[in-house]
Amino acid sequence: IDTTERKQAEQQLQATAERLKEILEHAPVGIVTNDRECHLIELNPAYQQICGYSAEELSGRRFTDLTHPEDMAKTLQSYEQLGSNKLQSYEMEKRYIRKDGKIIWVRVIASRINEENNIGIIEDITERKQAEQQLRATADRLRAILDNAPVGVVVRTLDYRTFETNAAFQRMVGYSAEELKQMDLKSLTAPDDIARNEELTDRLMQGTLKSYDFEKRYVLKDGKMIWVRT
Repeated sequence: IDTTERKQAEQQLQATAERLKEILEHAPVGIVTNDRECHLIELNPAYQQICGYSAEELSGRRFTDLTHPEDMAKTLQSYEQLGSNKLQSYEMEKRYIRKDGKIIWVRVIASRINEENNIGIIEDITERKQAEQQLRATADRLRAILDNAPVGVVVRTLDYRTFETNAAFQRMVGYSAEELKQMDLKSLTAPDDIARNEELTDRLMQGTLKSYDFEKRYVLKDGKMIWVRT
């Protein structure tokens, strides 16, 4: 019996399997397959590195064993929707508890393979989440400084549109933050002081001045005129 075609098909399948194995072995992100009961079936070295366990230690375990308790409900909800075919895939950020007890953040993309199995791609995003938390903390501190500063602070664009003012400035001119965002800041400056103000601003933007100190008049919301130092 001529078995040439069968042998060629077997060789192609073997080559495909070896390529897929190489991809899994060298992928920079964790890749796992699991069954409907969340048991881990296949996992690559990157996944082992992310969670700190060896392949042998993870054999027979569920990925829910690694999931932080506070993220368990949303994980199981999405996984159930995947299993019941309500979702074909989902993406979420959640926390893992590593073998050494360290809590890390991961980004998970999961999708169905068939009725019994799913595949997941897991990326360690701990550094990014920490950077985001630091940025939020910095923004909160700056906001607290601005809100409690005893002097007015304004951030504006080159066309004199304001997009950030603090409470002291709002009290000074009598306008709310929302009103100021809709205004041309130049409209607050007394007409006789606009030309000098624009000259200084132009030089600042051109780099011929690093800063300027200027006394001018403001026309407040109630029509009153006051002197300010900018």
